[in-house]
Amino acid sequence: MKLTCKSDPDALLVIANHHGAPSPGIKRRRGDYLAYHETSDGEQLVLLVNAAHTKGDLFMGDLEWQTITICNDRVESGVILGDGEWTWLALSWRVATGREFKPLPMQVFQAAMKDPHFGSEVVNLEAWRKAQSESE
Repeated sequence: MKLTCKSDPDALLVIANHHGAPSPGIKRRRGDYLAYHETSDGEQLVLLVNAAHTKGDLFMGDLEWQTITICNDRVESGVILGDGEWTWLALSWRVATGREFKPLPMQVFQAAMKDPHFGSEVVNLEAWRKAQSESE
């Protein structure tokens, strides 16, 4: 099957932008890893990773496609993602770089705060997961 676009016959895949902000002009360089994720709610995320430098850019439609930097295996801002989005991001990062993705303590805290049975004492993801599984 050949997927093409009338405006760009060399395009392999064209994805519609579900958000009001103009879509980003993502420029893929040689050796870059590109991943796309769309949630069941229609949220769109694009990850562009330069594996040689273990740096990446995350673009999110619900944040008006602003660039979120990933460096040192961590997101460099306090972005809030759902569980499926974090899973996709961590897996995509590992595929692109061969390295484990490390959420920042605030990101772990934000995930924990989604759970009404858990307080702000969360200090790491493993502790949160353990406590969550014990409460079920």
